[in-house]
Amino acid sequence: MAESSKTVDQAVALLFEIRRGGAGNATDLARRSGMSRQSVLRALAALEPHGLIRRQGMLYRLGAGLVE
Repeated sequence: MAESSKTVDQAVALLFEIRRGGAGNATDLARRSGMSRQSVLRALAALEPHGLIRRQGMLYRLGAGLVE
């Protein structure tokens, strides 16, 4: 699988995990998703500027960009 496809797949999987299990910090999301913490942080950094994820303190939640 191409690296860019892997990154997109991880970001989408993370969105689904947050939808399923609710907000969490990076460590919790890594544990729940089976991804490394570094991969989670990379995916969150890619999703946040698009409004797909929003950060509140240490927690990450689904962002309003998903419904706008």
